Amino acid sequence: MASDLVDRTLELGIKWFKCEEYKKAISLFSKALHLAGSYTDEELKERRVLAGLPRVCLHDSSKFYHPRYLTLLDCKAACWERLNNLDKALLDATYMIKVDAYNLKGYIRKGKILQKLERYEAALEGYREGIRRVKELHEKHSIKAPKRLVEIVYHQEQLVVLRLSKYKQPKTAIGLKREHSIMVSEGERAVKNTKSEQVVRKQKTVSPIVDFVALFPFEIVNLVMSNLSTKELVRCLLVSRVWYERLNLLPCLFNQFQLRSSDYRKLAKFVMFIKRLSSNKAYVCRELDYSSLTSSDEERSLQHLLTNINMSVLQLKLNFKRVPAENIIELICNNQTLANEICNLCLVAPINYYGRLNYCKFYQSCVSLKNLELFFDMLPLKESAMLPETALSLFDISVTELNSLKIIVSNHGNYHSLFMDQFSYCPLVFKNLKKLCITGVVCIPEARSSSSWILGLRNLRDLWIERNTGIRFYDVLKCMVCAGRPFELEHLVFRESPNEPNNLGSQSMDWVDVENMERCLGSLKTLDLMHTKLNPRLLLSILTCVEHNKIKKLNLGNCFALSFSRELHYLDQIFKNLPSLEELYIPNVLEYSNMGLGILRRSIKYMKSLKTIDLSFNAYLKGYELIDLLKEVKDKELINLEHLMIDGCQDLSPQTSEYIVRNRYARNVSCSYEQTQWEQFGINSFWYKYKTL
Repeated sequence: MASDLVDRTLELGIKWFKCEEYKKAISLFSKALHLAGSYTDEELKERRVLAGLPRVCLHDSSKFYHPRYLTLLDCKAACWERLNNLDKALLDATYMIKVDAYNLKGYIRKGKILQKLERYEAALEGYREGIRRVKELHEKHSIKAPKRLVEIVYHQEQLVVLRLSKYKQPKTAIGLKREHSIMVSEGERAVKNTKSEQVVRKQKTVSPIVDFVALFPFEIVNLVMSNLSTKELVRCLLVSRVWYERLNLLPCLFNQFQLRSSDYRKLAKFVMFIKRLSSNKAYVCRELDYSSLTSSDEERSLQHLLTNINMSVLQLKLNFKRVPAENIIELICNNQTLANEICNLCLVAPINYYGRLNYCKFYQSCVSLKNLELFFDMLPLKESAMLPETALSLFDISVTELNSLKIIVSNHGNYHSLFMDQFSYCPLVFKNLKKLCITGVVCIPEARSSSSWILGLRNLRDLWIERNTGIRFYDVLKCMVCAGRPFELEHLVFRESPNEPNNLGSQSMDWVDVENMERCLGSLKTLDLMHTKLNPRLLLSILTCVEHNKIKKLNLGNCFALSFSRELHYLDQIFKNLPSLEELYIPNVLEYSNMGLGILRRSIKYMKSLKTIDLSFNAYLKGYELIDLLKEVKDKELINLEHLMIDGCQDLSPQTSEYIVRNRYARNVSCSYEQTQWEQFGINSFWYKYKTL
């Protein structure tokens, strides 16, 4: 309880600090320091272990402080520093070093305060002491200090050395002038001779400066300068005329451009610069990432960009808030030089009239496209034509190199099955497709396209279907099995929309053919059916058809028909068919009971490769039930559990998670009571968090 109070006091003090109420913050930090010192020795040691710290201080085994003690001192010193009370700030910074001599934060804080006091020699000595402590920590305890803090200390040390050298130079000059004024003629000659000797000695010791850009061959210049970013290279153009001319002869250096939140003026300068580079026919731009600073400039910026770049761009990322996607794709297709060479395209844009999107022209123009990501917003609220005018000509498109396709839709409106129709009407385009992700699409459930789209994607390895209204796992699987065609799926994530009705009563098993099921799903390694409404018998049939039972990752969270109190017979058979399983996710299970967990406890001995278990958001999970399960895991010598997730389990006390860590039932335990929903922390979920190319 006291530890919680220390943390809350620290957080409140930081809030006062951010509000520039430094005196109130100091008062809170002082109270927290006093509270942190009220623990017994054994309590302090236990707190340090739970925080991932050694039981005692490494620099002095007779000392041990609260895990937050150093942070509180640092915050208090920062407050005194803001109040310009540098003497008190220096006292707290000095005490930070006494608390933990191996923590570089104390040396950094003390060094900056000493620099403000113009005590540069003391600051330099402090930084060098910190560097010595870092080396001692590594030699004695084999622990490396954080790289970022080490870099800061070295950087500050160099700055202090430079300042000391500047301060010393004027004093030497004044001293020489005074000495010159009082010397007699013989003394003057001696001084002059001494000066000349010093100049000659300096000329001998100082090594000549070599301009490698001007003197070295282009091959070496290219090798050295290729380690710089494009922004740094542009700055190098301003060093001298020689650098400008020679670097312009190496256009291959300028191949990556980040133009996020750029205004029209900045874009116009970029276009002029890129035109000069593209005058070399061999020039290829590796990456171009563009988004407009203001929505009002988006249309003319897009027009200026895509009509003036006549060169090869391997990876193009465009992000717009107002310009419709059909306009962007039309401009790309009209620029043949650009369209023919694009390998990776990421487009984030609204779409107002989806029936006008010309897929035919797009796939015919972008013949080198390998990875396509489409993030659409503001879809039409009224139902438009399901099939574009150019759809029939899609049969004429030859095989493309498209390897990965992601369609992410948000703020979706009414039906737009054209997303799925393209797979049926242009099968050759997707012949080499290996990865497919579709999220947020709304289809008519009765339409044939809601399930038959899968038949033309026989080379898929990775399929991610999540929260698509009208696309049901049962219908898609039935279509695959009845077709009897072989598939090469290895990773299947199919999370149905919560809006889908419960149709378990109509899910018959008459169509299930074991041989066809093996052709479709025999290569599966990952199966994620969270939120999916399916018959437990169908799930068991899938698992038994997987070749050599090589499923490594399984997610059965919130499966409507998989009850942990009623479907115990199926649970037992399911868990026994997972000998190669490495990751098991069963968050938010339906109708949780200790009987279902008991079946898992008895069956876990069959999962000899298990590394991860997720039991999050099971509100009625008890501490003793979880510990009994983990004891069963630990008793099996072949099972080494690395990750345990129990977020959102309200009936589990903090002592339970501490007990699990202390007894090493799992290497890493995630236990957060603040999380409210599993999905928003979903693993690689494209719906909640997506990454562009």
